[in-house]
Amino acid sequence: MDKWFGLKVNFKWPHEGICFGISLDFFEEDEQCPWNSIVVRILFLTIIYDVGYGDDNKEIYNDQ
Repeated sequence: MDKWFGLKVNFKWPHEGICFGISLDFFEEDEQCPWNSIVVRILFLTIIYDVGYGDDNKEIYNDQ
């Protein structure tokens, strides 16, 4: 199987939310999202690193 990854960066304005400190979350794959995700939140910035396997799951990820 082919391994692939995705990287997303999101900036929130102060009135939309803020994280004091650092938040680290790990989400395992399920039926709706067949890939693993690591989410890091620091102040106004959210970084999401996704890792998956297979071309079918890659197509689902790219079409979201």
